[in-house]
Amino acid sequence: MMILLLLAFSVAMSFETITDIWTVETVPVISHLPGITYHKVVALSPIQCVVTALTYNRSAATYDWSTHQCLMHDTNGTTGQTAGKRVVYIHVTKGDKIADVGELVNGSQGPSTIPQITTTCHKTTPGIQTCEEAEHSGVYCITPVQGNSFNVYCDVDSEGGPWTVIQNRQSEEVYFYRNWDQYKTGFGDLSGNYWLGNDNIFTLTQAPCILRIEVESLNDTFGYVEYSSFQISSEVEGYALSVSGFTGNISDGLSTSNGFKFSTLDRDNDKDDDRSCAEGRGGAWWYRKCSDSNPNGLYNATHWRQSIYWQGFYGSNDSIVMKTTQMLLKCP
Repeated sequence: MMILLLLAFSVAMSFETITDIWTVETVPVISHLPGITYHKVVALSPIQCVVTALTYNRSAATYDWSTHQCLMHDTNGTTGQTAGKRVVYIHVTKGDKIADVGELVNGSQGPSTIPQITTTCHKTTPGIQTCEEAEHSGVYCITPVQGNSFNVYCDVDSEGGPWTVIQNRQSEEVYFYRNWDQYKTGFGDLSGNYWLGNDNIFTLTQAPCILRIEVESLNDTFGYVEYSSFQISSEVEGYALSVSGFTGNISDGLSTSNGFKFSTLDRDNDKDDDRSCAEGRGGAWWYRKCSDSNPNGLYNATHWRQSIYWQGFYGSNDSIVMKTTQMLLKCP
């Protein structure tokens, strides 16, 4: 099982400190360097891969953007010197592209700089109790529970609306392979791609809500499912899923996760003792062993297992990759 990678600025040494005594050099391939064994971790960017490699006293690492794997090679005895500094060699792949040192130092590549979602209400945002009061689609400040207000996107236009949108994926601009705390508070942009946050979803589902999930495949085929009862528990209980009452024009991709806790790359709550479903599926979800749907998987993944897939979308048992997904709530 892969070891959780802490964020670069939370490890013992910051990148700024490391660059005082190390220099970063990219190489066309890493395999020619001495040493065969490696240690594998999950990293959100080449910078995090470099920092983590150095904390493990490794001098070479291979980072793959498509799988977010950081392979730290065992080459400790063969480090070089550049202008009095030790050298860490890194091979960064994105297809056939090799990142240069400037991209690594500036951190300009990758999704790790995407900000946390802004759900704090502002005076300029219209205030209502729930999206049921919304007159048009847009961002509103809702107060579903007295003393607990936060921003949401209310969708009045979709069938059966108004809805409260808790998840929206329309493009690859926001990275969804994130940790427990980020899924707890939410991330992304309420006007674009985002996860509303499990704490907010828990607040919304104090009483059972109707859940509608709309998906669109890569060939623009639209599908939906609805569940007449949807709730999640508190964080203490692992945001466990309670769902029932399926209808829809595609397969039931969620009921098999009923009763299971939420899992992220750093919180393995699934029932598979041999692996982490969040790591294997490149996302976060109510994984069982693992799941029949994966709306928070990787966009443009190299393999369907880590993609945004829906099993049985076309009626067969195949897991079909989705282009867009949206999760909507209608709560009392």
